[in-house]
Amino acid sequence: MDQLNICMLDGFSIQSGGVKIDDSKSRTKKIWLLLAYLIFHRSRTVSQDELHQLLWGNEESKEDPQNALRVMLHRARTQLDQLGPNMGRTLLLRQKDGYRWNPDIPIQLDAEQFEALCAKAASAADPAEQTDLYRKALALYRTDFLQKLSGEDWARMLAVHFHDLYLDAVHAQLLLLEQQSLAAETVSLCRSALAIEPFSENLYFHLLRSLLALGRQQEAIAAYEEVREVFATNFGTLPAEEIRRLYYEAMQDIHDHTVPIEELYQSLQEEETRRGALLCDYDFFKTVFQSTVRLISRSGIAVHLVVLTASGKDGQPLPKRSLEYIMECLGEQVCLNLRRGDVVTRSSLYQYAVILQMATYENSCMVCDRMIKAYNRAYPHSPAQISYAVQEVSGEML
Repeated sequence: MDQLNICMLDGFSIQSGGVKIDDSKSRTKKIWLLLAYLIFHRSRTVSQDELHQLLWGNEESKEDPQNALRVMLHRARTQLDQLGPNMGRTLLLRQKDGYRWNPDIPIQLDAEQFEALCAKAASAADPAEQTDLYRKALALYRTDFLQKLSGEDWARMLAVHFHDLYLDAVHAQLLLLEQQSLAAETVSLCRSALAIEPFSENLYFHLLRSLLALGRQQEAIAAYEEVREVFATNFGTLPAEEIRRLYYEAMQDIHDHTVPIEELYQSLQEEETRRGALLCDYDFFKTVFQSTVRLISRSGIAVHLVVLTASGKDGQPLPKRSLEYIMECLGEQVCLNLRRGDVVTRSSLYQYAVILQMATYENSCMVCDRMIKAYNRAYPHSPAQISYAVQEVSGEML
């Protein structure tokens, strides 16, 4: 019999010759769970009790557990019969104490192949050989191990193992690629890895640095905007300082040539005129704030810093599933109910910060009340409760 090719790092599929079956039909989840377990533990016979616990766990016990298991094995064999005549009984063997996957049928399992290639790459002495081995290994890893079965304890533990092994291989390969000045391949690897590990600052750092090495400043700026959005949305923080430095470098490279004042003036204009305050990222807001402090020290104008905080009605944090929509709606109302000269930023996961110029403390509080009333009027059924704090900005902060 020909070798079976089995994938667990790119969905879950079994292929024999030109015929392939996979777990794309969710109604067959228990069948694919049974097959995955028997394949991965093919070196031994799995007892009926172990399989029953795997498939039904602490669910209400069946009237006839053995019959329920036989039915499930029959369905699994029927699934395997799509690969060829009587393949189900050839591959799934009944043993005295349970069931097992036929150990005499040769298979190639991508998860095992991936692990072996990573081990071989890590021990290779030649950088070129290491790079090639890691290429082959990483090409196998399309998704986390048995992604559709991630709720199962045994699969989740293995998924963590393979995910960590994948990240180790990615970081080792990035260093090798950079040593060989293979910036284009570095960019490609970073983008593939970010699809699997979207919160890795290290991957974004290598991505921006390689884009700059290739002279692709606009893409580097777009990548920074992407990571800034990811971290602001999920953690309420800015990317690491080393990533921001690469962003500033990209911006500087774009503006490193002499331009006429008319062209500069045109480039500084807003792309479209919007009502209300200017919503900007935190870095720009910080620059405006520091500039305002300097202005106060010379002019003595009244300026206040306002922070608006969204929380649940009971004072608890808002649920993640609705937080982004709430914050987007709040930001819109904040901007619409401020003057065009005011500056706003999302300063944390649950907060907006505002610089109010030429406003007394009492007027600043009135402005905050107006923004909150506008939000509650626009979204009367919102689960959010909006509060605010106001602090005078002093030129003595310098």
